[in-house]
Amino acid sequence: MMKLNSVIVTSLSLFVIVSATVGDDEDSAIDKKSNDQIGAAEELRAQGEKDAALKIYEELTLTGSSPEIVAESAVKAALLFSEKGDSKMAVQFFQKVFDSSSAPPEWKALAQYGLIQQFFQSKNYADVIRTFKKPVSVALPSNTRSTMLIMVGDSYRFEGDSDAARRMYNRVRDKYGENADIGTLVQKKLDQMNTEDNGDREQD
Repeated sequence: MMKLNSVIVTSLSLFVIVSATVGDDEDSAIDKKSNDQIGAAEELRAQGEKDAALKIYEELTLTGSSPEIVAESAVKAALLFSEKGDSKMAVQFFQKVFDSSSAPPEWKALAQYGLIQQFFQSKNYADVIRTFKKPVSVALPSNTRSTMLIMVGDSYRFEGDSDAARRMYNRVRDKYGENADIGTLVQKKLDQMNTEDNGDREQD
């Protein structure tokens, strides 16, 4: 049985990734009111008032005065839906950003990760692969990027495409293998695939 839980980033952790990846950009804050609303939603979320925070985020996806505000609100709404266990709504809000022609690339990259995570957890492996094949212009932090690529590799494997899975695992190992946990994990996956292949040849 394949195990990936130890490296899947939770939606709560992704809030941290959002802050680290995007940060605060006062120059893009066209409407102070909208930014104040986002700040208020953040405080509510931190206090455990997720429904109240979600209401603000959802409203801002419709009324936000800039593409940055709309994208940020949609991603954070998706994260809260994920925390509430509503994968369908999480996908809907991530997809809104990922498909948007006006969303900033940082938010599109985060939305791609969110979609891949949701699809992987619901075992929609073909959708994981389909989403990954749509390129984004901004790379996520290395630990997050490697986690996403492992999910893609596992999806290829579950879909029966062993060659593509190997290529993805090798890509992760070559680029991110200096991280001992990641390097060990992908090497175990490659070794397991080699063992399975040897077993199949022996049966033939």
